[in-house]
Amino acid sequence: MVNQKAAKAELGRVVRLGMQRNTFPEGVFPLWADGMNLYAICSRDREMQILAGGHWFTVAEALAYWSGDTKHDRINRCAVECLVAMAKARGWELADG
Repeated sequence: MVNQKAAKAELGRVVRLGMQRNTFPEGVFPLWADGMNLYAICSRDREMQILAGGHWFTVAEALAYWSGDTKHDRINRCAVECLVAMAKARGWELADG
């Protein structure tokens, strides 16, 4: 059984290192949206995780989190949808289709 907290801490470390070097490992890529970076991370079970502002989300959780009608919410929903489209364009086979 994988310790989820430890796994996310390690991914966070990899993302921070990538930010410093401006290079990311396979399976991680950034997108800048409305004042913050969002990072797409494809897990081994093919579920995409999103790291945004120190918070971890699945795609569904991110869309729910930014479900409001503010400009910030609308921009970040578009960013999440863009991350999914970019992941598919990169050939990621995501579990949710």
